[in-house]
Amino acid sequence: MIWKLKRLYRQRSPRRHVTDRKMFERLHRCLCETGSFVTCMHDTERGRSVRTPQVVADILQGVGDRPDLITREVSRAVNVPHSIVWRVLREEGLHPYHVQKVQALIPVDYAPRV
Repeated sequence: MIWKLKRLYRQRSPRRHVTDRKMFERLHRCLCETGSFVTCMHDTERGRSVRTPQVVADILQGVGDRPDLITREVSRAVNVPHSIVWRVLREEGLHPYHVQKVQALIPVDYAPRV
């Protein structure tokens, strides 16, 4: 059965890379179990989260305590997808940033600039 699916995929998408057989096994298992190709969320430990006021408060507190955190680190700490962290930050008018080291001017540089 899986080889038939793989052959069909190769025929319909000749220019695309043929994916690993495990993907087809997972799709077949999911289709047999649920009757749908939607990912099986019960297999993941994270599960689907709901955006609640408590989650928003936790995100804002995490960013407030450590503004240098990456959005993915905040999402792992709060146990929500990082897209929710991005959305909350945007709605609050906050923008994640990365510190960049740049060259600094030294006192002798000021004279040529004036």
